[in-house]
Amino acid sequence: RRLSDLPKIKQKSLIIWGEEDQIFPLELGYRLKRHIGENAEIVVIKKAGHAVNLEKPKEFLKHLKSFLIDSQ
Repeated sequence: RRLSDLPKIKQKSLIIWGEEDQIFPLELGYRLKRHIGENAEIVVIKKAGHAVNLEKPKEFLKHLKSFLIDSQ
């Protein structure tokens, strides 16, 4: 699926990506951020793959919580 097929997102968005994701390479995360635009923030979790929320749960939740609190 091409990113150009995806609708534009106007809401603030957080993209959390595992640096070592073998299913969706990191470059795809950066492409997604460029597609969404200035409302998107990308966080790359080092030494994590596709299941970043399971592999690095504390770091994942730290970034998610920060994003949710700052977005209020």
